[in-house]
Amino acid sequence: MFDDDSDDVDAPYFLVQCDFEFFSKKSYVECNNEKLTGHYLVNSVDIDDRAFTIRYGHVDQIVVKVIYQATNEEQDAIITAAKTMFDRVNIIK
Repeated sequence: MFDDDSDDVDAPYFLVQCDFEFFSKKSYVECNNEKLTGHYLVNSVDIDDRAFTIRYGHVDQIVVKVIYQATNEEQDAIITAAKTMFDRVNIIK
């Protein structure tokens, strides 16, 4: 989940959830833009220095780049979670 930690209900956010209990290749993606929300196959994830780019949907139909602030420890946790959740994770340095 990427958000701005505010109490503002209209603040932008981006959430990706995998269903570990009932295994499925699809993930649930949710954000402020309803056109980007739903259950999708995540094709790939690129993690750059404080940027997360996700490609999902039929033939990379949707591409979203999230730029965020994180400590080195938080960045490592994002990379670890992405590698657990998705088949194709590219770490760009």
